[in-house]
Amino acid sequence: MTADTPLIKLFDDVLQHSDEKDEVEFQDVLEAMETRGFGALIILPSLITMLPTGAIPGIPAMCGVFIMLISGQIVVGKKQPWLPQKLKKQAISKDKFKHGLEKAKPYLKTMSSYIGKRFTILTGSIIQRLSALLIMVLCAMIIGVGFIPFAAFFMAAPILLFGLGFTFRDGIITSIAFIMTLACFIGIPYFAINN
Repeated sequence: MTADTPLIKLFDDVLQHSDEKDEVEFQDVLEAMETRGFGALIILPSLITMLPTGAIPGIPAMCGVFIMLISGQIVVGKKQPWLPQKLKKQAISKDKFKHGLEKAKPYLKTMSSYIGKRFTILTGSIIQRLSALLIMVLCAMIIGVGFIPFAAFFMAAPILLFGLGFTFRDGIITSIAFIMTLACFIGIPYFAINN
Protein backbone atom coordinates (compact mmCIF):
# COMPACT_ATOMS: atom_id res chain seq x y z
CA MET A 1 0.00 0.00 0.00
CA THR A 2 1.05 3.52 -0.62
CA ALA A 3 1.85 5.93 2.16
CA ASP A 4 -1.18 8.07 1.31
CA THR A 5 -3.42 5.34 2.51
CA PRO A 6 -6.88 3.96 1.80
CA LEU A 7 -7.47 4.14 5.55
CA ILE A 8 -7.13 7.93 5.52
CA LYS A 9 -9.29 8.07 2.38
CA LEU A 10 -12.09 6.35 4.31
CA PHE A 11 -12.20 9.30 6.69
CA ASP A 12 -11.90 11.85 3.88
CA ASP A 13 -14.84 10.26 2.07
CA VAL A 14 -16.99 10.58 5.18
CA LEU A 15 -16.05 14.26 5.49
CA GLN A 16 -17.03 14.82 1.86
CA HIS A 17 -20.45 13.31 2.50
CA SER A 18 -20.98 15.70 5.42
CA ASP A 19 -19.52 18.67 3.52
CA GLU A 20 -22.28 21.21 4.18
CA LYS A 21 -22.98 20.24 7.80
CA ASP A 22 -21.36 21.07 11.15
CA GLU A 23 -21.61 17.47 12.30
CA VAL A 24 -20.76 14.03 10.98
CA GLU A 25 -23.77 11.70 11.13
CA PHE A 26 -23.74 7.90 10.97
CA GLN A 27 -25.78 8.41 7.80
CA ASP A 28 -22.65 9.98 6.27
CA VAL A 29 -20.57 6.98 7.33
CA LEU A 30 -23.12 4.59 5.83
CA GLU A 31 -23.34 6.45 2.51
CA ALA A 32 -19.56 6.85 2.18
CA MET A 33 -18.78 3.23 3.02
CA GLU A 34 -21.68 1.16 1.67
CA THR A 35 -19.96 0.37 -1.66
CA ARG A 36 -16.79 -0.77 0.16
CA GLY A 37 -18.41 -3.64 2.04
CA PHE A 38 -19.22 -4.33 5.67
CA GLY A 39 -15.56 -4.27 6.78
CA ALA A 40 -15.20 -0.56 6.07
CA LEU A 41 -18.34 0.12 8.10
CA ILE A 42 -16.62 -1.56 11.06
CA ILE A 43 -13.31 0.29 10.62
CA LEU A 44 -14.65 3.84 10.88
CA PRO A 45 -16.67 3.63 14.14
CA SER A 46 -13.99 1.49 15.83
CA LEU A 47 -11.39 4.15 15.00
CA ILE A 48 -13.73 6.89 16.25
CA THR A 49 -13.94 4.96 19.53
CA MET A 50 -10.15 4.65 19.79
CA LEU A 51 -9.38 8.29 18.91
CA PRO A 52 -9.86 11.25 21.31
CA THR A 53 -13.46 11.37 20.06
CA GLY A 54 -13.95 8.18 22.10
CA ALA A 55 -13.65 10.22 25.30
CA ILE A 56 -16.83 12.15 24.44
CA PRO A 57 -19.68 10.77 26.61
CA GLY A 58 -22.02 8.59 24.60
CA ILE A 59 -19.80 8.24 21.53
CA PRO A 60 -18.39 4.77 22.38
CA ALA A 61 -21.90 3.47 23.10
CA MET A 62 -23.27 4.89 19.82
CA CYS A 63 -20.36 3.39 17.90
CA GLY A 64 -20.89 0.09 19.71
CA VAL A 65 -24.56 -0.04 18.71
CA PHE A 66 -23.64 0.87 15.11
CA ILE A 67 -20.99 -1.87 14.85
CA MET A 68 -23.23 -4.41 16.56
CA LEU A 69 -26.00 -3.84 14.02
CA ILE A 70 -23.58 -4.09 11.10
CA SER A 71 -22.03 -7.26 12.57
CA GLY A 72 -25.44 -8.83 13.06
CA GLN A 73 -26.10 -8.33 9.36
CA ILE A 74 -22.80 -10.07 8.53
CA VAL A 75 -23.87 -13.03 10.68
CA VAL A 76 -27.17 -13.45 8.83
CA GLY A 77 -25.55 -12.93 5.42
CA LYS A 78 -27.15 -9.64 4.36
CA LYS A 79 -25.73 -8.14 1.15
CA GLN A 80 -26.54 -4.48 1.83
CA PRO A 81 -26.11 -2.70 5.18
CA TRP A 82 -29.12 -1.18 6.96
CA LEU A 83 -29.48 1.10 9.99
CA PRO A 84 -32.58 2.43 11.76
CA GLN A 85 -33.32 6.08 10.98
CA LYS A 86 -32.76 7.20 14.57
CA LEU A 87 -29.21 5.81 14.61
CA LYS A 88 -28.44 7.28 11.18
CA LYS A 89 -29.05 10.75 12.61
CA GLN A 90 -26.70 10.34 15.59
CA ALA A 91 -23.74 12.67 15.09
CA ILE A 92 -20.44 14.00 16.42
CA SER A 93 -18.90 17.42 15.91
CA LYS A 94 -17.10 17.72 12.58
CA ASP A 95 -14.31 19.74 14.24
CA LYS A 96 -13.68 16.95 16.75
CA PHE A 97 -13.81 14.39 13.95
CA LYS A 98 -11.21 16.33 11.95
CA HIS A 99 -9.04 16.83 15.04
CA GLY A 100 -9.08 13.10 15.74
CA LEU A 101 -8.20 12.34 12.12
CA GLU A 102 -5.19 14.68 12.18
CA LYS A 103 -3.89 13.01 15.34
CA ALA A 104 -4.43 9.56 13.84
CA LYS A 105 -2.89 10.14 10.39
CA PRO A 106 0.70 9.15 11.32
CA TYR A 107 -0.56 5.93 12.91
CA LEU A 108 -2.86 5.16 9.99
CA LYS A 109 -0.01 5.55 7.53
CA THR A 110 2.19 3.23 9.59
CA MET A 111 -0.63 0.71 9.96
CA SER A 112 -1.23 0.67 6.21
CA SER A 113 2.32 -0.45 5.50
CA TYR A 114 1.58 -3.71 7.37
CA ILE A 115 -1.72 -4.49 5.65
CA GLY A 116 -2.06 -6.59 2.50
CA LYS A 117 -3.87 -9.48 0.84
CA ARG A 118 -2.47 -12.51 2.70
CA PHE A 119 -3.75 -15.90 3.89
CA THR A 120 -7.16 -15.08 2.43
CA ILE A 121 -8.54 -18.43 3.61
CA LEU A 122 -8.79 -16.71 7.02
CA THR A 123 -11.06 -14.01 5.62
CA GLY A 124 -13.72 -16.20 4.02
CA SER A 125 -17.45 -16.12 4.68
CA ILE A 126 -17.49 -18.58 7.61
CA ILE A 127 -14.60 -16.83 9.36
CA GLN A 128 -16.25 -13.45 8.82
CA ARG A 129 -19.48 -14.67 10.39
CA LEU A 130 -17.64 -16.12 13.39
CA SER A 131 -15.67 -12.89 13.70
CA ALA A 132 -18.89 -10.88 13.54
CA LEU A 133 -20.32 -12.85 16.49
CA LEU A 134 -17.21 -12.04 18.53
CA ILE A 135 -17.45 -8.40 17.47
CA MET A 136 -21.02 -8.28 18.80
CA VAL A 137 -19.80 -9.49 22.20
CA LEU A 138 -17.01 -6.88 22.15
CA CYS A 139 -19.60 -4.22 21.29
CA ALA A 140 -21.71 -5.23 24.26
CA MET A 141 -18.62 -4.73 26.43
CA ILE A 142 -18.00 -1.31 24.84
CA ILE A 143 -21.58 -0.25 25.57
CA GLY A 144 -21.13 -1.41 29.16
CA VAL A 145 -17.96 0.62 29.83
CA GLY A 146 -18.53 3.46 27.35
CA PHE A 147 -19.10 5.96 30.15
CA ILE A 148 -15.45 5.53 31.30
CA PRO A 149 -13.16 7.70 29.10
CA PHE A 150 -10.98 5.56 26.80
CA ALA A 151 -11.98 2.29 28.51
CA ALA A 152 -13.57 1.14 25.25
CA PHE A 153 -10.19 1.40 23.47
CA PHE A 154 -9.22 -2.15 24.40
CA MET A 155 -12.37 -3.67 22.87
CA ALA A 156 -12.32 -1.37 19.84
CA ALA A 157 -8.76 -2.40 18.88
CA PRO A 158 -9.59 -6.01 17.88
CA ILE A 159 -12.78 -4.78 16.20
CA LEU A 160 -10.67 -2.44 14.09
CA LEU A 161 -8.38 -5.32 13.11
CA PHE A 162 -11.33 -7.52 12.16
CA GLY A 163 -12.62 -4.69 9.93
CA LEU A 164 -9.20 -4.27 8.33
CA GLY A 165 -8.94 -8.02 7.78
CA PHE A 166 -12.37 -8.14 6.08
CA THR A 167 -11.75 -5.06 3.92
CA PHE A 168 -8.23 -5.87 2.75
CA ARG A 169 -8.55 -9.69 2.91
CA ASP A 170 -5.63 -9.93 5.31
CA GLY A 171 -5.69 -13.24 7.18
CA ILE A 172 -2.74 -12.31 9.39
CA ILE A 173 -4.53 -9.19 10.66
CA THR A 174 -7.65 -11.30 11.24
CA SER A 175 -5.61 -13.82 13.25
CA ILE A 176 -4.19 -11.05 15.43
CA ALA A 177 -7.74 -9.79 15.98
CA PHE A 178 -8.78 -13.25 17.26
CA ILE A 179 -5.83 -13.28 19.69
CA MET A 180 -6.64 -9.76 20.94
CA THR A 181 -10.30 -10.72 21.38
CA LEU A 182 -9.30 -13.71 23.51
CA ALA A 183 -7.07 -11.40 25.58
CA CYS A 184 -10.04 -9.06 26.12
CA PHE A 185 -12.36 -11.89 27.14
CA ILE A 186 -9.83 -13.13 29.70
CA GLY A 187 -8.10 -9.95 30.80
CA ILE A 188 -10.97 -7.51 31.25
CA PRO A 189 -13.09 -9.72 33.57
CA TYR A 190 -9.93 -10.60 35.53
CA PHE A 191 -9.08 -6.93 35.93
CA ALA A 192 -12.67 -6.08 36.94
CA ILE A 193 -12.78 -8.83 39.59
CA ASN A 194 -9.40 -7.98 41.11
CA ASN A 195 -9.79 -4.19 41.25
